[in-house]
Amino acid sequence: MIRIVWVCPFPIGKINAKLKLSRTSISHAASWITNLLHEMKSRGDIEIHIITSSPYALDDQECLEDGVCYHIIRYGFPFSNRGFPRFLPLDVLTRYYPLRKKINSIIKSINPDIIHVHGTEYGYGYSAFEAGFPSLISIQGIISLMTRQTPSLFFKLHSYLEKNFISRSKNFGSRTKWANEFIYSINSNAIVFDLPEAMNPVYFSANRDHKTKDLLFVGAIERRKGIFELMRALPIIISRFPDVRLRIVGSGDRKTLSELKQLTKELQVDERIDWLGFQNADEIKKLHDKSCILLHPSYIDNSPNSVVEAMVSGLPVIASNVGGIPSIIQDGVTGLLCNARDENDLAKKAILLLANDDLRLKLSENARKNTLTRNHPTEVARRTVDIYKKIIESYKKENDEVKSR
Repeated sequence: MIRIVWVCPFPIGKINAKLKLSRTSISHAASWITNLLHEMKSRGDIEIHIITSSPYALDDQECLEDGVCYHIIRYGFPFSNRGFPRFLPLDVLTRYYPLRKKINSIIKSINPDIIHVHGTEYGYGYSAFEAGFPSLISIQGIISLMTRQTPSLFFKLHSYLEKNFISRSKNFGSRTKWANEFIYSINSNAIVFDLPEAMNPVYFSANRDHKTKDLLFVGAIERRKGIFELMRALPIIISRFPDVRLRIVGSGDRKTLSELKQLTKELQVDERIDWLGFQNADEIKKLHDKSCILLHPSYIDNSPNSVVEAMVSGLPVIASNVGGIPSIIQDGVTGLLCNARDENDLAKKAILLLANDDLRLKLSENARKNTLTRNHPTEVARRTVDIYKKIIESYKKENDEVKSR
């Protein structure tokens, strides 16, 4: 039995136990974590502890549910039940010290065989080297590279800490060449394992309507996601295919949404857009099945879940040729790549796919073939546990060598 600690941004709203919270239905969905957890729980060879934090927890709490022990740390802006505002990031300014102290105390009480840190976007990365146990860091987003596209005080400050995590850690799980290069640029002695994300099983069925011409966008409504370029591309696409509609899944801040909707009116495409807001996995799968193309014109991304989900579903994807996306999409084989910040190229690629049924079918079949096994939760869980075993064995071997000297 392997005792594992996950330190991660877990959506505590999905824990059914009666937690003492100031708010419910909160936090990021973190689907790559919950999908993997669902599969890992079915194994009989591991014991899982999850350490996470939330400003909405009324106090530090612990609960056992479905064989998983959750350790929830109350951590937020002082004297409030809110997170740290980006204009006053006391969490990163203090290098997450109060959070680190509590996490390390919990880890030592658990005495795990290995620690798995999911993501470097927050202060959890310290756990990989401070607690003194074998560890693995999975790379999700990369703040140090995102800050070039979305500058903010938090991103600039956290970039330094993120590089510190990586320089002082040893084992990493990565999904793309882009992330690998970033890791090695900071830590030439790093050991990097290929570790894809687990997709929700709902996406693995193939029930698509290949006759539809509707377009789909799934993601945060932010400038860095290329949503404004998408709107400017839409009238060009409609000029060739007048019946096209665009469905948008996701949420954003009021200012961005207001600017975006004003732009759609100026472009006279506002009546061709369905704003659907947040949708769960079952609802997104239904949208995959009645859409023609997923458009993902992001400025920067490592391994966007929305792209992989669409590929598993067999929905052809057009995405920007940036970051880690070329590691996911082979241009012209499993999807199409377009130039970032270029609405004309985006429109050109969309028109090409809309006009070519055979190409759409080819991309759909190839994408499914590449992702059905690689991103299936069962395969990702198997690969993850195999990596744990390798790291634990290596750690024991190194300790034995030190003792024998």
